Amino acid sequence: MANKQKQMLNNIAKRHGLSISQAEEIWTLLIDKIASTISDLDKKNDDGTYDLDKFKTINVQNFGKFIPHKRHILNANKWILKKKEDEI
Repeated sequence: MANKQKQMLNNIAKRHGLSISQAEEIWTLLIDKIASTISDLDKKNDDGTYDLDKFKTINVQNFGKFIPHKRHILNANKWILKKKEDEI
């Protein structure tokens, strides 16, 4: 964990009366939940491309929203289809 993040966690822990290990555990659980939601396997179509409608906006209270970039998804789909065409 970066030094700046460590300082922020220390400040948050002090403000809320938590130990640094509790704050780190909460942070790890939060990040793991976001990562597992983002990396769900049900986002792919039958042709291997990604379905834009299956990407969820993740709202984390007091932290903000994680919104998927549709342009990045479309670009990934473009390269997946191009790779399939090149293989044929």
